[in-house]
Amino acid sequence: MTSAPTPVPFAGSDLVYFISPRPTEGKAYSEQPKIVVIIGWMGAEFSHLKHFSATHSRMYPSAMQFVILAESESAVGSRAYNLKRMRPVAEFFRKQCLEGTEPPSILFHLFSGGGVSQLIWLSHIFNATLFKRELGSPRPPVVLIFDSTPGAYHRHQYILGTTLTLSSGPRRTFVALRGSARWAVMSTWWALSGSQSTHSFIRDNLNDPGLLGWINHDALRVYIYSDADEVAERDEVARHAQEARMKGFWVKEQVFRGSGHVRHAAKDSRRYWATVDGAWRDAVHAKL
Repeated sequence: MTSAPTPVPFAGSDLVYFISPRPTEGKAYSEQPKIVVIIGWMGAEFSHLKHFSATHSRMYPSAMQFVILAESESAVGSRAYNLKRMRPVAEFFRKQCLEGTEPPSILFHLFSGGGVSQLIWLSHIFNATLFKRELGSPRPPVVLIFDSTPGAYHRHQYILGTTLTLSSGPRRTFVALRGSARWAVMSTWWALSGSQSTHSFIRDNLNDPGLLGWINHDALRVYIYSDADEVAERDEVARHAQEARMKGFWVKEQVFRGSGHVRHAAKDSRRYWATVDGAWRDAVHAKL
């Protein structure tokens, strides 16, 4: 079996890694996404995402791949802060993928609140700077894999999410205390200023029909979640999926039993990746 390529960090931003497409192997080129975008949960480093990157490289070797990180600070950072951090990522992505006359097919693999919030910021940038695809115009297959998201994003869930990858007791305690203090400050600001909270910002934007106006309004979204997730609780994710259906989005759900936050692939790898690839096949066949 050919080993998976190693992503290369982009010099213009510490948030993105890149893999060039390889000659067609396995699946026919037309059956593979042109672009795979993996966006990690808050605080995840590339080492936490390398298994997902390698699996996508084996499944879709002809795809150009981006691995984008999400800082813990992004959840409590201002709009200006997040847009500033994501603009170099967006510009790099645009030059690599969006220069042609036709938009590319894309599979987005998004983890937790960090993954979907970074997608939202990218979309805000692209919707403001790119020609939006009109409804009824030719659109490529686009799939959104929502792994363990969106949850309710209360303070204790934010802290659990940001300490997910930390095993050191003192370090974990420090990050938890710092995160709690940040959340308290931001909660006070949201209340006093009337600003939108992180919770409502993420949940509302994901169900905005114009969010993916720059690529495809009719993307297939797959919610992968669990009855044992303490960060993105089952009922919160299921409620968002139902709201999306009621708004006309193309929605599928895959519910795992006993798996923790962003741990569904570890719980049942075969089922997990069959869900991802099955979603891509559904999106491709819907365009035929």
